[in-house]
Amino acid sequence: MTSKRWLRTMFLAAAATAAFALSGCGDDKPTNPGGNNTGDDFDETTAAAQASVAAPQAAALAQSITSIADGMGAKDGTYDWNAETMRWEYHYVYSGAGYDYDWTYTAQYLDGEGTPQQSAAGATTVVHTMHGDMDFSSNQSGYNVTYDYIYDYDVTISGVGTSLYTMTGSGGYDVDYHIVGPSYDQTSSYVVDWETVDGGITVAPGGCPSGTIRYTFDPYHLDVVFDGSSTATHTLYNSSGGTVASGSGTYPLSCGS
Repeated sequence: MTSKRWLRTMFLAAAATAAFALSGCGDDKPTNPGGNNTGDDFDETTAAAQASVAAPQAAALAQSITSIADGMGAKDGTYDWNAETMRWEYHYVYSGAGYDYDWTYTAQYLDGEGTPQQSAAGATTVVHTMHGDMDFSSNQSGYNVTYDYIYDYDVTISGVGTSLYTMTGSGGYDVDYHIVGPSYDQTSSYVVDWETVDGGITVAPGGCPSGTIRYTFDPYHLDVVFDGSSTATHTLYNSSGGTVASGSGTYPLSCGS
């Protein structure tokens, strides 16, 4: 599986999982995975739930570094070259079963002076971006659910062509949902931001990543730590710096020999 498909699968699966939770089952009222959260402030239950979504996203992003640096887009035949923007671009659109996806990926290769080039060969830096929109709607057992999910990231991978790649970047996602049913009307929303910290994520070709990606669920934050092994550790912290056990754990990686 190419890194583009891997990333797309991970991010769409996370969005679809949350939407499925909202849809409920049988005659039950749809589940609200965000509790009564509104605005940017999270309670502990909501932050812990989002930690389970953020950890696999961070893992997918960290594990994509080598593939992106190795010529993603230019070699896999799914990206198209845009001579006006001087970058490779891929647009994915899907509609069905209540879902509407619209995702755009870009990859730009830079030489040692920072000048864009079409070929991945000889590039020293890669800039990779993604913007995704997902809408979900469902009418079930007298309940109407609408769900909007936006995801963005912008990363730079340096050290291409050397024995150690470094990824720095930031992004986040914005979720809004509305559930209406018999004597029931609830609207909720939240915003999650992420960034690489302490110099970014590093990885040697063929190895496993090292470094930290931090997600912010105000007033909580989640650190997803990569230590060069095939397991990442994620720890959720409250506003006082204490750990939240329900939002902490480990996540397996597919890397290394």
